[in-house]
Amino acid sequence: MTRYRKPLFESLTPDIESSIYISHQFEKDVSRKDYWHFHNAYELVFVTSGKGKRFIDQKVSEYRNGDLLLLSPNTPHNTLFKEHTGKTFEQYVILFDLSIFKRFFAACKEFNHIGRLFHNMGGAIAFEGNTKKKLANRLKR
Repeated sequence: MTRYRKPLFESLTPDIESSIYISHQFEKDVSRKDYWHFHNAYELVFVTSGKGKRFIDQKVSEYRNGDLLLLSPNTPHNTLFKEHTGKTFEQYVILFDLSIFKRFFAACKEFNHIGRLFHNMGGAIAFEGNTKKKLANRLKR
């Protein structure tokens, strides 16, 4: 019988003047990281340097330089860096609660579709192509 670890809740609190949590993670050797966890917020992740395995809920995939993902709240996830031992790993992480956009969605009928996308996405969305390039450039600023 295979036993699975229960994911740990990771609470990240934004600065007092902010409604979002932003982290720029830059590490030389991250091979020891193995942290199955979840947050109660949306998480936008942009990997600028690194490769390895990524676990999101019950799915396993490879990640590489340039990956851009949006994870929904309470989605267990983990990133393993075994293939990246001894190399530099860099990523940007932004956590936010959808409530910061409620007034915006209510004021602009056209954005109701975006609100529904967030609420119904379940798991993760990977951005590709031009959308990924535009978002990545903004995250690097």
